[in-house]
Amino acid sequence: PQYCALPEERVPCAEEQKFGVVERLKEKLAAQYRISDIDGVKVLFPDGWGLVRPSNTGPELTMRFEAKTADRTREIESLVKGYLRPLLQ
Repeated sequence: PQYCALPEERVPCAEEQKFGVVERLKEKLAAQYRISDIDGVKVLFPDGWGLVRPSNTGPELTMRFEAKTADRTREIESLVKGYLRPLLQ
């Protein structure tokens, strides 16, 4: 099947904080959604997914989003970023 994928996005996050941020994000998302915690946290939906993981190469988080439609991809992106934003402040 064809899916709509957004380009990889990198968000600055201090090296000493990035793993903790992903762990807290995982806890928040797991309370309401089905997730996979292999290499970061991946939120799973029947029609797509969103992934946030600590970068292996620098002080940042890497994010990817994919779904069956462009609109749904943006919805998943918005949902995940809504959970992540407060953790980065």
